[in-house]
Amino acid sequence: MPNLLTYFDTLHPFWQNGAAGAALMLMVLIGRLLLRGARVGGKTFYCEVSRQSVIKHILYRDYVNSNQLVDFSKAYFFVFTRAADSVVKALCILTFFGGVWCVLEGSWLLFVGFYLAFNLLLDAASWLKDWSSEKHISALDEDVKTELLAKFGRHQAAPVEAVAEAKSGD
Repeated sequence: MPNLLTYFDTLHPFWQNGAAGAALMLMVLIGRLLLRGARVGGKTFYCEVSRQSVIKHILYRDYVNSNQLVDFSKAYFFVFTRAADSVVKALCILTFFGGVWCVLEGSWLLFVGFYLAFNLLLDAASWLKDWSSEKHISALDEDVKTELLAKFGRHQAAPVEAVAEAKSGD
């Protein structure tokens, strides 16, 4: 940086003014792009916060404050899952930046600890995600899927032939 300033001082005043004008133009352009992004991002953020607030309102009004134990239990499980998801995301962010800090400081043993903790937090986050869709297991080994779905699966899809026979029998 000092070399750049020394070089800049050796330039003719005309070229110094030209470089300053170009730097100002670049800063204005970057500022305009950042402001445009902030407006679009702010609107999206506001819509998402509004949506979450309405969901919380409906959840607490209709389920948490319900006299039905089943609705109450499901609502609190949903609230706990959402809160745990946010906690895991926050811990992932802290662990990631802690790992970057360790790399910059050269604390390699601490970096390995942050790396392992980050991987465990990512695994915890994957447990909080909805895995009910078939697309999540489509690339896995068919034998393993068949064995585990037969052993643990409660909701088996009826074969197409059985559904067709049931409809024709009616």
